[in-house]
Amino acid sequence: MKIAFIGTHGVGKTGLAWSLAGYLKKEGFSVEMLPEAARMIADMGYKINENSTEKAQTMILKKQIQLENHYLRKYEILVCDRSVIDNFVYLLRVLKNMKLKKTHFEKKLKSYMNLIRNHFEKSPYDYIFYVPITNEKYSNDDHYRSKNEKFKQEIDKLLKEYLKTSRVLLSVNNKTRFIALPKKSQKNWNRIVKDTIRL
Repeated sequence: MKIAFIGTHGVGKTGLAWSLAGYLKKEGFSVEMLPEAARMIADMGYKINENSTEKAQTMILKKQIQLENHYLRKYEILVCDRSVIDNFVYLLRVLKNMKLKKTHFEKKLKSYMNLIRNHFEKSPYDYIFYVPITNEKYSNDDHYRSKNEKFKQEIDKLLKEYLKTSRVLLSVNNKTRFIALPKKSQKNWNRIVKDTIRL
């Protein structure tokens, strides 16, 4: 089983993921938290966040796929605090800012979309939880996450736009269940996640 929390940076995805992973381990399941692909690429010297490049974001996306495939073979349940979806959105922002000719942009977009679709078909997520922006401030002073509020809002907007047009992708084989966590019920998020999965 594969469970992902998606959303822009600094909204509490990692805390939710760790809480769920701990709960499932106590329930007796073999569980692993997926390492963050973006951190790995950043540690290789590539710029991420608002100063990222197409090459860096492509490496992050492909590393995400590689890590998911690797860990899913070893554990009953894989919990991810990112997915190929939000990693793609960061890449999409880079492509939009490159101001490519329309035909060139669409060619690149199609290539990356095919990569994501192939991954979904081979290894769909069982649950995807969208985590919205709230007034809560989460610690992001880890030298990886951006503190740029405008960039944070930009990624969230792109992600929501992408989700509106990609529900077909999220429903490959009718396996993926998509849940948008309610913005006004933040204190209940952990309970909602656990009640939704009910293993």
